[in-house]
Amino acid sequence: MSIHHCPTELLELVVDNVTCQATLRNLRSVDSTFCALATPRAFHTAYVTNLPESATGLKSLMECDDFARHVHSLVFRWTDAADDIRGNQDLQRSMQVALISVFAQLHRFPALSALDLKFCPRLFLHRRNAAGLIANLDEPAQRLFLQSIIIQSLARNTDFPHIRSLTLGNLVPFPLACYQETGFAQLLEKVERLDISVHGTNNLHSPGQNTEELWEWTWQEIVPIRLLGPPQAQLTSLSITSDQPVGRVPHVELGGLFYPALQHLALGGVTFTGARRVEDFVARHRRTLTSLVLDSCPMHVTERLNGPDRTWAEVCDRFNAELQELVDLDITLRTKWGLDDMEKAPQMRLTYETSLTGFGYNRGSGCEQFESADRSALERLVAAVKSRKQRRGPQSLRPPPLSGIILRQNTEPFVVPIL
Repeated sequence: MSIHHCPTELLELVVDNVTCQATLRNLRSVDSTFCALATPRAFHTAYVTNLPESATGLKSLMECDDFARHVHSLVFRWTDAADDIRGNQDLQRSMQVALISVFAQLHRFPALSALDLKFCPRLFLHRRNAAGLIANLDEPAQRLFLQSIIIQSLARNTDFPHIRSLTLGNLVPFPLACYQETGFAQLLEKVERLDISVHGTNNLHSPGQNTEELWEWTWQEIVPIRLLGPPQAQLTSLSITSDQPVGRVPHVELGGLFYPALQHLALGGVTFTGARRVEDFVARHRRTLTSLVLDSCPMHVTERLNGPDRTWAEVCDRFNAELQELVDLDITLRTKWGLDDMEKAPQMRLTYETSLTGFGYNRGSGCEQFESADRSALERLVAAVKSRKQRRGPQSLRPPPLSGIILRQNTEPFVVPIL
Protein backbone atom coordinates (compact mmCIF):
# COMPACT_ATOMS: atom_id res chain seq x y z
CA MET A 1 0.00 0.00 0.00
CA SER A 2 1.32 3.43 -0.95
CA ILE A 3 2.04 5.82 1.88
CA HIS A 4 -0.42 8.22 0.23
CA HIS A 5 -3.20 5.71 0.97
CA CYS A 6 -2.37 5.34 4.66
CA PRO A 7 -4.93 6.58 7.18
CA THR A 8 -4.29 10.10 8.42
CA GLU A 9 -4.06 8.79 12.00
CA LEU A 10 -1.13 6.55 11.01
CA LEU A 11 0.64 9.38 9.20
CA GLU A 12 0.15 11.54 12.27
CA LEU A 13 1.89 8.90 14.40
CA VAL A 14 4.81 8.91 11.94
CA VAL A 15 5.15 12.69 12.12
CA ASP A 16 4.84 12.67 15.93
CA ASN A 17 7.93 10.47 16.17
CA VAL A 18 10.11 12.77 14.06
CA THR A 19 12.29 14.94 16.30
CA CYS A 20 14.63 16.42 13.69
CA GLN A 21 13.42 19.80 12.48
CA ALA A 22 15.13 19.41 9.09
CA THR A 23 13.20 16.18 8.52
CA LEU A 24 9.95 17.81 9.57
CA ARG A 25 10.56 20.61 7.09
CA ASN A 26 11.26 18.06 4.35
CA LEU A 27 8.03 16.22 5.17
CA ARG A 28 6.11 19.40 4.47
CA SER A 29 7.05 19.11 0.79
CA VAL A 30 5.77 15.53 0.37
CA ASP A 31 2.10 16.38 -0.10
CA SER A 32 -0.68 18.49 1.38
CA THR A 33 -1.44 15.97 4.15
CA PHE A 34 2.14 15.82 5.36
CA CYS A 35 2.38 19.59 5.07
CA ALA A 36 -0.66 20.03 7.31
CA LEU A 37 0.66 17.53 9.85
CA ALA A 38 4.32 18.59 9.89
CA THR A 39 3.98 22.39 9.82
CA PRO A 40 2.75 22.87 13.43
CA ARG A 41 5.51 20.56 14.68
CA ALA A 42 8.26 22.06 12.52
CA PHE A 43 7.59 25.53 13.91
CA HIS A 44 6.47 24.58 17.42
CA THR A 45 9.82 25.75 18.85
CA ALA A 46 11.79 28.70 17.51
CA TYR A 47 15.51 28.98 18.22
CA VAL A 48 17.73 32.04 18.30
CA THR A 49 21.33 32.74 19.30
CA ASN A 50 23.57 35.79 19.66
CA LEU A 51 24.57 35.58 16.00
CA PRO A 52 23.29 38.26 13.57
CA GLU A 53 21.93 35.76 11.04
CA SER A 54 20.04 33.87 13.75
CA ALA A 55 18.33 36.99 15.07
CA THR A 56 17.47 38.04 11.52
CA GLY A 57 16.04 34.57 10.85
CA LEU A 58 13.79 34.76 13.89
CA LYS A 59 12.56 38.17 12.73
CA SER A 60 11.64 36.69 9.34
CA LEU A 61 9.75 33.87 11.05
CA MET A 62 7.95 36.41 13.21
CA GLU A 63 6.82 38.31 10.14
CA CYS A 64 5.31 35.23 8.49
CA ASP A 65 1.90 34.84 10.10
CA ASP A 66 1.30 31.34 8.65
CA PHE A 67 4.33 30.02 10.53
CA ALA A 68 4.40 32.41 13.52
CA ARG A 69 1.01 31.22 14.76
CA HIS A 70 2.48 27.74 15.39
CA VAL A 71 5.31 28.92 17.67
CA HIS A 72 4.67 27.87 21.26
CA SER A 73 8.23 27.96 22.62
CA LEU A 74 11.18 30.29 22.10
CA VAL A 75 14.69 29.11 22.98
CA PHE A 76 17.67 31.45 23.23
CA ARG A 77 21.14 29.96 23.53
CA TRP A 78 24.51 31.65 23.82
CA THR A 79 27.09 30.55 21.26
CA ASP A 80 30.81 31.21 21.53
CA ALA A 81 30.90 31.55 17.75
CA ALA A 82 29.81 35.15 18.32
CA ASP A 83 33.29 35.87 19.71
CA ASP A 84 34.41 35.97 16.08
CA ILE A 85 32.43 39.19 15.57
CA ARG A 86 33.64 40.81 18.80
CA GLY A 87 35.99 43.15 16.96
CA ASN A 88 33.42 44.03 14.29
CA GLN A 89 31.31 46.86 15.72
CA ASP A 90 28.92 46.87 12.75
CA LEU A 91 28.09 43.16 13.13
CA GLN A 92 27.73 43.51 16.87
CA ARG A 93 25.39 46.43 16.47
CA SER A 94 23.38 44.56 13.85
CA MET A 95 22.99 41.58 16.17
CA GLN A 96 21.95 43.74 19.12
CA VAL A 97 19.38 45.69 17.10
CA ALA A 98 17.92 42.48 15.68
CA LEU A 99 17.60 40.89 19.15
CA ILE A 100 16.00 44.01 20.60
CA SER A 101 13.53 44.03 17.72
CA VAL A 102 12.44 40.40 18.05
CA PHE A 103 12.23 40.29 21.85
CA ALA A 104 10.20 43.50 21.84
CA GLN A 105 7.68 41.98 19.40
CA LEU A 106 7.06 38.52 20.83
CA HIS A 107 3.34 39.28 20.78
CA ARG A 108 3.58 38.40 17.08
CA PHE A 109 3.78 34.76 18.25
CA PRO A 110 0.16 34.57 19.50
CA ALA A 111 0.49 31.01 20.87
CA LEU A 112 3.80 31.65 22.67
CA SER A 113 3.71 30.18 26.19
CA ALA A 114 7.31 29.16 26.97
CA LEU A 115 10.57 31.12 27.09
CA ASP A 116 13.85 29.28 27.62
CA LEU A 117 16.68 31.83 27.83
CA LYS A 118 20.19 30.68 28.72
CA PHE A 119 22.88 33.32 28.56
CA CYS A 120 26.65 32.94 28.45
CA PRO A 121 27.75 30.32 31.05
CA ARG A 122 31.12 32.04 31.48
CA LEU A 123 31.17 35.75 32.19
CA PHE A 124 34.94 36.04 31.78
CA LEU A 125 37.05 34.31 29.14
CA HIS A 126 40.51 33.48 30.46
CA ARG A 127 43.24 33.83 27.85
CA ARG A 128 46.68 32.29 28.38
CA ASN A 129 49.98 33.14 26.79
CA ALA A 130 52.57 30.69 25.44
CA ALA A 131 53.86 30.06 28.99
CA GLY A 132 50.39 29.02 30.13
CA LEU A 133 49.84 32.13 32.25
CA ILE A 134 46.74 34.30 32.07
CA ALA A 135 47.67 37.16 29.81
CA ASN A 136 44.47 39.15 30.14
CA LEU A 137 40.88 38.83 31.29
CA ASP A 138 38.10 39.72 28.87
CA GLU A 139 35.75 42.41 30.05
CA PRO A 140 32.20 41.11 30.60
CA ALA A 141 30.55 44.26 29.27
CA GLN A 142 29.24 42.70 26.05
CA ARG A 143 27.82 39.64 27.79
CA LEU A 144 26.15 41.76 30.45
CA PHE A 145 24.84 44.20 27.85
CA LEU A 146 23.33 41.40 25.77
CA GLN A 147 21.54 39.96 28.80
CA SER A 148 20.33 43.44 29.73
CA ILE A 149 18.86 44.30 26.33
CA ILE A 150 17.01 40.98 26.06
CA ILE A 151 15.43 41.21 29.53
CA GLN A 152 14.71 44.90 29.04
CA SER A 153 12.99 44.19 25.72
CA LEU A 154 10.84 41.55 27.40
CA ALA A 155 9.92 43.93 30.21
CA ARG A 156 8.88 46.65 27.77
CA ASN A 157 6.90 44.40 25.47
CA THR A 158 3.29 45.45 24.98
CA ASP A 159 0.43 43.00 24.50
CA PHE A 160 2.70 40.17 25.63
CA PRO A 161 1.45 36.55 25.39
CA HIS A 162 0.82 34.74 28.65
CA ILE A 163 4.10 33.00 29.44
CA ARG A 164 3.51 29.87 31.51
CA SER A 165 7.03 28.43 31.47
CA LEU A 166 10.07 30.68 31.96
CA THR A 167 13.77 29.78 32.18
CA LEU A 168 16.30 32.50 32.99
CA GLY A 169 19.62 30.69 32.91
CA ASN A 170 23.13 31.96 33.72
CA LEU A 171 21.97 35.33 35.02
CA VAL A 172 24.73 37.81 35.77
CA PRO A 173 24.55 39.16 39.35
CA PHE A 174 23.93 42.77 38.47
CA PRO A 175 21.07 45.09 39.56
CA LEU A 176 19.63 45.77 36.11
CA ALA A 177 16.99 48.48 36.21
CA CYS A 178 14.63 46.42 34.04
CA TYR A 179 14.02 44.02 36.96
CA GLN A 180 12.12 46.82 38.70
CA GLU A 181 9.86 47.65 35.76
CA THR A 182 6.17 46.86 35.89
CA GLY A 183 6.41 44.93 32.64
CA PHE A 184 8.87 42.48 34.15
CA ALA A 185 6.50 41.69 37.02
CA GLN A 186 3.68 41.23 34.49
CA LEU A 187 5.85 38.77 32.56
CA LEU A 188 6.11 36.62 35.70
CA GLU A 189 2.57 36.89 37.01
CA LYS A 190 1.14 34.04 34.88
CA VAL A 191 4.17 31.75 35.09
CA GLU A 192 3.51 28.19 36.22
CA ARG A 193 7.08 26.91 35.84
CA LEU A 194 10.05 29.08 36.76
CA ASP A 195 13.70 28.07 36.43
CA ILE A 196 16.41 30.52 37.60
CA SER A 197 20.19 30.05 37.68
CA VAL A 198 22.79 32.66 38.65
CA HIS A 199 26.58 32.93 38.21
CA GLY A 200 28.66 32.78 41.37
CA THR A 201 31.29 35.33 42.30
CA ASN A 202 33.96 32.96 41.06
CA ASN A 203 32.81 34.07 37.61
CA LEU A 204 32.95 37.74 38.58
CA HIS A 205 36.27 38.23 40.35
CA SER A 206 38.46 40.57 38.37
CA PRO A 207 41.42 42.79 39.27
CA GLY A 208 40.22 46.09 40.72
CA GLN A 209 36.59 45.01 41.02
CA ASN A 210 34.58 44.51 44.20
CA THR A 211 31.77 42.15 43.24
CA GLU A 212 30.61 40.95 46.65
CA GLU A 213 28.06 43.77 46.86
CA LEU A 214 26.60 42.82 43.48
CA TRP A 215 26.37 39.20 44.57
CA GLU A 216 24.62 40.11 47.83
CA TRP A 217 22.28 42.54 46.07
CA THR A 218 21.24 39.84 43.63
CA TRP A 219 20.33 37.27 46.28
CA GLN A 220 18.91 39.66 48.85
CA GLU A 221 16.89 41.84 46.50
CA ILE A 222 16.60 40.67 42.89
CA VAL A 223 15.95 36.95 43.38
CA PRO A 224 13.50 36.95 46.33
CA ILE A 225 11.69 40.21 45.52
CA ARG A 226 11.81 40.69 41.74
CA LEU A 227 11.99 37.06 40.53
CA LEU A 228 10.24 35.02 43.20
CA GLY A 229 7.76 37.62 44.45
CA PRO A 230 5.37 38.08 41.49
CA PRO A 231 4.46 34.43 40.64
CA GLN A 232 2.35 33.15 43.53
CA ALA A 233 -0.95 31.30 43.25
CA GLN A 234 -0.40 29.51 39.95
CA LEU A 235 3.25 28.37 40.29
CA THR A 236 3.57 24.57 40.14
CA SER A 237 7.32 24.14 39.52
CA LEU A 238 10.25 26.18 40.83
CA SER A 239 13.99 25.70 40.33
CA ILE A 240 16.63 27.97 41.90
CA THR A 241 20.33 27.34 41.23
CA SER A 242 23.54 29.08 42.25
CA ASP A 243 26.99 27.78 41.35
CA GLN A 244 28.22 28.49 44.87
CA PRO A 245 26.49 28.35 48.26
CA VAL A 246 23.93 31.06 49.03
CA GLY A 247 21.51 31.34 51.91
CA ARG A 248 23.95 32.00 54.75
CA VAL A 249 26.07 34.69 53.08
CA PRO A 250 24.51 36.25 51.16
CA HIS A 251 21.29 35.83 53.08
CA VAL A 252 18.26 34.83 50.98
CA GLU A 253 14.91 35.73 52.53
CA LEU A 254 12.25 33.17 51.64
CA GLY A 255 10.01 33.83 54.63
CA GLY A 256 7.30 35.74 52.78
CA LEU A 257 7.07 33.33 49.85
CA PHE A 258 4.35 30.70 49.55
CA TYR A 259 3.05 29.02 46.39
CA PRO A 260 -0.18 27.16 47.16
CA ALA A 261 -0.01 25.02 44.00
CA LEU A 262 3.72 24.16 44.12
CA GLN A 263 4.38 20.51 43.21
CA HIS A 264 8.03 20.46 42.13
CA LEU A 265 10.87 22.27 43.93
CA ALA A 266 14.56 22.11 42.95
CA LEU A 267 17.24 23.91 44.97
CA GLY A 268 20.83 24.06 43.75
CA GLY A 269 23.57 25.54 45.91
CA VAL A 270 21.10 26.84 48.51
CA THR A 271 22.55 26.54 52.01
CA PHE A 272 20.53 25.22 54.96
CA THR A 273 21.26 26.77 58.36
CA GLY A 274 20.30 26.51 62.01
CA ALA A 275 17.84 29.37 61.42
CA ARG A 276 15.77 26.90 59.33
CA ARG A 277 14.66 29.50 56.78
CA VAL A 278 15.18 27.27 53.75
CA GLU A 279 13.95 24.23 55.64
CA ASP A 280 10.77 26.08 56.64
CA PHE A 281 10.27 27.22 53.05
CA VAL A 282 10.29 23.60 51.89
CA ALA A 283 8.02 22.39 54.70
CA ARG A 284 5.59 25.26 54.09
CA HIS A 285 4.55 23.50 50.87
CA ARG A 286 3.83 20.15 52.54
CA ARG A 287 0.25 19.95 51.24
CA THR A 288 1.19 20.09 47.53
CA LEU A 289 4.90 19.23 47.18
CA THR A 290 5.35 15.92 45.33
CA SER A 291 8.90 16.32 44.00
CA LEU A 292 12.01 17.69 45.73
CA VAL A 293 15.56 18.08 44.37
CA LEU A 294 18.49 19.15 46.59
CA ASP A 295 21.52 19.66 44.36
CA SER A 296 24.69 20.50 46.32
CA CYS A 297 22.78 22.07 49.19
CA PRO A 298 25.09 22.07 52.25
CA MET A 299 24.25 22.60 55.88
CA HIS A 300 26.32 25.54 57.12
CA VAL A 301 28.36 25.19 60.29
CA THR A 302 30.50 27.96 61.76
CA GLU A 303 34.10 26.95 62.29
CA ARG A 304 34.22 28.00 65.94
CA LEU A 305 31.52 25.50 66.90
CA ASN A 306 32.11 21.85 67.68
CA GLY A 307 29.14 20.87 65.58
CA PRO A 308 26.26 22.25 63.52
CA ASP A 309 23.32 24.11 65.02
CA ARG A 310 21.09 21.84 62.96
CA THR A 311 21.92 18.33 61.72
CA TRP A 312 20.79 16.73 58.50
CA ALA A 313 19.25 13.93 60.55
CA GLU A 314 16.88 16.47 62.12
CA VAL A 315 15.98 17.92 58.71
CA CYS A 316 15.40 14.49 57.14
CA ASP A 317 13.22 13.37 60.04
CA ARG A 318 11.17 16.56 59.78
CA PHE A 319 10.70 16.13 56.02
CA ASN A 320 9.79 12.48 56.60
CA ALA A 321 7.09 13.48 59.07
CA GLU A 322 5.68 16.52 57.27
CA LEU A 323 6.11 16.04 53.50
CA GLN A 324 3.43 13.37 53.19
CA GLU A 325 2.73 14.12 49.51
CA LEU A 326 6.39 13.67 48.47
CA VAL A 327 6.83 10.83 45.96
CA ASP A 328 10.00 11.94 44.16
CA LEU A 329 13.27 12.82 45.94
CA ASP A 330 16.66 13.50 44.35
CA ILE A 331 19.69 14.49 46.44
CA THR A 332 22.93 15.02 44.52
CA LEU A 333 26.34 16.58 45.05
CA ARG A 334 28.03 18.64 42.36
CA THR A 335 31.73 17.86 41.98
CA LYS A 336 32.79 20.66 39.64
CA TRP A 337 32.37 24.41 39.36
CA GLY A 338 30.19 26.38 37.03
CA LEU A 339 26.67 26.26 35.68
CA ASP A 340 27.99 24.86 32.40
CA ASP A 341 29.69 21.88 34.12
CA MET A 342 27.16 20.01 36.22
CA GLU A 343 29.11 16.79 36.84
CA LYS A 344 27.84 15.17 40.02
CA ALA A 345 28.90 12.47 42.44
CA PRO A 346 27.17 9.10 41.84
CA GLN A 347 26.00 8.62 45.44
CA MET A 348 23.27 10.46 47.35
CA ARG A 349 25.03 12.64 49.92
CA LEU A 350 24.26 15.48 52.32
CA THR A 351 27.19 17.61 53.46
CA TYR A 352 28.17 20.27 55.96
CA GLU A 353 29.96 23.38 54.75
CA THR A 354 32.25 25.62 56.75
CA SER A 355 33.20 27.71 53.73
CA LEU A 356 30.95 30.34 52.19
CA THR A 357 32.91 30.63 48.96
CA GLY A 358 32.38 27.41 47.07
CA PHE A 359 31.66 23.70 46.97
CA GLY A 360 35.29 22.72 46.49
CA TYR A 361 36.41 23.77 49.97
CA ASN A 362 36.18 22.29 53.47
CA ARG A 363 32.99 20.24 53.69
CA GLY A 364 32.50 20.57 57.43
CA SER A 365 35.43 18.97 59.14
CA GLY A 366 34.57 18.00 62.69
CA CYS A 367 31.06 16.86 61.70
CA GLU A 368 32.03 13.23 61.11
CA GLN A 369 30.32 12.17 64.33
CA PHE A 370 26.94 13.08 62.81
CA GLU A 371 27.37 11.13 59.57
CA SER A 372 25.97 7.85 60.86
CA ALA A 373 22.77 9.40 62.20
CA ASP A 374 22.43 11.54 59.08
CA ARG A 375 22.78 8.54 56.81
CA SER A 376 20.17 6.55 58.74
CA ALA A 377 17.68 9.44 58.66
CA LEU A 378 18.25 9.95 54.94
CA GLU A 379 17.68 6.26 54.28
CA ARG A 380 14.42 6.39 56.23
CA LEU A 381 13.28 9.40 54.21
CA VAL A 382 14.20 7.78 50.90
CA ALA A 383 12.46 4.54 51.86
CA ALA A 384 9.28 6.38 52.87
CA VAL A 385 9.20 8.36 49.60
CA LYS A 386 9.80 5.21 47.55
CA SER A 387 7.07 3.30 49.39
CA ARG A 388 4.59 6.14 48.93
CA LYS A 389 5.39 6.32 45.22
CA GLN A 390 4.82 2.59 44.78
CA ARG A 391 1.50 2.72 46.63
CA ARG A 392 0.19 5.61 44.57
CA GLY A 393 1.32 4.27 41.22
CA PRO A 394 2.24 6.02 37.94
CA GLN A 395 0.03 9.03 38.64
CA SER A 396 2.47 10.03 41.40
CA LEU A 397 5.26 10.86 38.96
CA ARG A 398 6.38 14.44 38.31
CA PRO A 399 3.78 16.64 36.63
CA PRO A 400 3.66 16.17 32.84
CA PRO A 401 4.68 19.04 30.54
CA LEU A 402 2.12 21.81 30.31
CA SER A 403 -0.14 21.58 27.31
CA GLY A 404 1.59 23.12 24.32
CA ILE A 405 4.94 23.43 26.11
CA ILE A 406 7.11 20.61 24.85
CA LEU A 407 10.67 21.56 23.98
CA ARG A 408 11.71 19.02 21.38
CA GLN A 409 15.23 17.64 21.52
CA ASN A 410 17.29 19.39 18.87
CA THR A 411 20.84 18.67 17.78
CA GLU A 412 20.93 21.21 14.97
CA PRO A 413 22.46 24.70 15.23
CA PHE A 414 20.11 27.19 16.85
CA VAL A 415 19.26 29.05 13.64
CA VAL A 416 15.65 29.63 12.71
CA PRO A 417 14.68 27.88 9.46
CA ILE A 418 12.91 30.07 6.93
CA LEU A 419 11.39 28.36 3.91
